[in-house]
Amino acid sequence: MGNNHPLYGLLAQGLDGETEPYKSVEKIATEYIKAIQTVQPTGPYFLAGHSLGGYVVFEMAVQLQRMGESVAYVGILDVPALINSVNHQHDFSNWDDANWLHSMAEIVRELGGKNLVLDYQTLASLNPEQKLHYFKEQLEIVGFLPPQTDIKFIRGLVQVYQTQCQIRYEPHNTDSAPITLFCAKEVDMDSISSQEPAWGWNNFSDREVEVHIVPGTHTSMMGEPHVKFLAEKLQKSLEKVRKTNVKKSNY
Repeated sequence: MGNNHPLYGLLAQGLDGETEPYKSVEKIATEYIKAIQTVQPTGPYFLAGHSLGGYVVFEMAVQLQRMGESVAYVGILDVPALINSVNHQHDFSNWDDANWLHSMAEIVRELGGKNLVLDYQTLASLNPEQKLHYFKEQLEIVGFLPPQTDIKFIRGLVQVYQTQCQIRYEPHNTDSAPITLFCAKEVDMDSISSQEPAWGWNNFSDREVEVHIVPGTHTSMMGEPHVKFLAEKLQKSLEKVRKTNVKKSNY
């Protein structure tokens, strides 16, 4: 992103493997606002989030505006506004530990280009704690994690992933927050993209949503080599909004 656009990342509660993950977007947003205001007490705020994080930054904008703060930018990375989208039709009720670990392994493969292989029969023969150690060992073998990673991190990672996959959120209107949507080119949500280029977000902003198409899938857009193109698009989009805000402040 360059030196002109410093980024602050926010970690989900629960990644320490000890605390309980937050179970609603509203709660996550409230706690994240507290965190960002230790660095920047007042707006205008520039927010961006990927996947569930897209809902989180939208809810942050809602709450910040309710507090009387200015939100200059809401970047939503590859998640639809429509609550009845295919993203929200998956039933996890029959998933066991092996299903969750296989799902996470697929993300690791796509995000990092790592040839991570989990043997289902091996997983099935292990107790829950042994499954976590087996998963950790495989992540270390492919270099996704450093050797001797604390098992508490793996436990937290799994718990946060399971919790956040099952969170449901209903977007609602903001006062005037501008939304910029970044859509992965390799879309697995054809029914959404073909009917609504802005994936329903125009219904939740008082101005037309700016849409950018970036290479990769929902996951791989955040990894090499695609993330460089995403960063370039995001940087230009932010610069455009920053210049607009500077002009406004001069009047």
